[in-house]
Amino acid sequence: MSDDRRVTIVSHGPNCLDGLTCAVVAARYFAGSDMNTVFASNNEIDTVLQGYGPEDPTAEQLWITDISWRHDSTDAHLNKLIDDGLEVYWVDHHKTAMDRRAVGHLDVRFTDFVLEDTYAASRLLYEYLCERASKRGQSRPGLLALHNLVMMADDVDRWVLAVEGSRELGLAVRAMDQATAYRVLLSMDSRLTYGPELEEARERVRADLDKTFELADRTRHVEDVPSLGLKVVTAECDGFAGEVAHRWTGEFDDAVF
Repeated sequence: MSDDRRVTIVSHGPNCLDGLTCAVVAARYFAGSDMNTVFASNNEIDTVLQGYGPEDPTAEQLWITDISWRHDSTDAHLNKLIDDGLEVYWVDHHKTAMDRRAVGHLDVRFTDFVLEDTYAASRLLYEYLCERASKRGQSRPGLLALHNLVMMADDVDRWVLAVEGSRELGLAVRAMDQATAYRVLLSMDSRLTYGPELEEARERVRADLDKTFELADRTRHVEDVPSLGLKVVTAECDGFAGEVAHRWTGEFDDAVF
């Protein structure tokens, strides 16, 4: 298990704060290494992984974060590369991945993996790499400086929303193109100071939220369902339906939005 190998990280995208933060965490840990970063959606991941085939697997390591794949043929492809000398690491937190692996899918002979739902993938990866650096006596100040970003990504991805500004950051990142969002997050300081690009995205999101809240408030209808002991709340939304429902949650004891 050598950090001298070329690193490819394949992470969940586009514009998923958790997936982007995984890539940032890896980039900070492997700073100075030859590194290739790829983002893939759930519909793209099998194609991306099956298209990955280094000329010399013994000189490469592959990290797959915040995402799983659908086809057993991808398992076979990765296992063949592992047999040829590739190191493969996997970090994921989705229950669907756990359920599929429990019944025999995602059957890859990983060099190492973390598969649990305690935290979002970025936090799992961060803690894994911090522990790895400590055990190897490595100094990784750039990695440690990501603590606040990782906590925000974990907070918003699990919809805990206990960290101030986490959802705002997630929405701002979603409003940016993927390459810009990754570059901005990679360059952020430990205080998460917003630069011009992130500020501009945040302001666009705020304006869009104002519009969708106005529309939702104007079209809201509440229907009692006595037999179920709840209310059904409906409204029109121009995006951001989750934010609308979250804002209204405190107004009702039991409701479906």
